[in-house]
Amino acid sequence: MIEFKADDSKFQEWVIEVRSNFHSMVQTMKNVAEIIRLETIPYVPLDTSALEQSYEYMYVDNSPFILLSVGFDAEDEKSGFHYAQYQHDNFLNHPRRGVPYYLTVGIHDAKFEAFELIEQDYLSLFFGGKVASGSVGLNNSMFVGDI
Repeated sequence: MIEFKADDSKFQEWVIEVRSNFHSMVQTMKNVAEIIRLETIPYVPLDTSALEQSYEYMYVDNSPFILLSVGFDAEDEKSGFHYAQYQHDNFLNHPRRGVPYYLTVGIHDAKFEAFELIEQDYLSLFFGGKVASGSVGLNNSMFVGDI
């Protein structure tokens, strides 16, 4: 009888390290939310700045996935009217600034920087430290239709 024994202790250590580093992805998603905010603000209609200041994000750490939701939520407290959604979908012309579908445009402008940040952090989970940008060639264009 031949006995084969493999020492997987290094692999087990690596798995523990990857799992412990996963929390950095939460901070990365917060950074992505900020990138989206900064890219979107120039497109947000400007009148009283209430809409611009209503940007919010929410993330859910549901390991092994992190869900990030971003948006604007300017709402009239008395009537419950959601001005942000109405402005986004119908576009009221504001003379100082604004475009229709401002959030969509801002996300589109932010996608390459956001995906690069996510790629860097994700790869660092497995390979440790900084990884050269574009080293595995994640194809950002595959997400264009989702925006």
